[in-house]
Amino acid sequence: MIAIVDLPPDALASITTYLTKTSVGFFAAAMPPEASKVSEALVSSVDSQHWESIDFMDVAKNVLEKLTDKELAAFLCSIDAAGRVKSLKICHLLGIKGRD
Repeated sequence: MIAIVDLPPDALASITTYLTKTSVGFFAAAMPPEASKVSEALVSSVDSQHWESIDFMDVAKNVLEKLTDKELAAFLCSIDAAGRVKSLKICHLLGIKGRD
């Protein structure tokens, strides 16, 4: 059986052409720690200018309402938000408390 981490980064990056950028971020955040190079390839496959503004409106509202601080943090870390994001809109993130 092949695990997702066994796939070449280029193959996974090809998948991102069918995903919204927030989906790419969540996909990268879901990678296990041993797949950090895969996560980097996924995020790098999206043009860096597209990460300047993040709006979660393309994610289903019922998913956003269940998103936790830890999951949001994993998303932001996976896309290197501190170095890339200039605008972050977090409407409908009802599960976010601002702390762990």
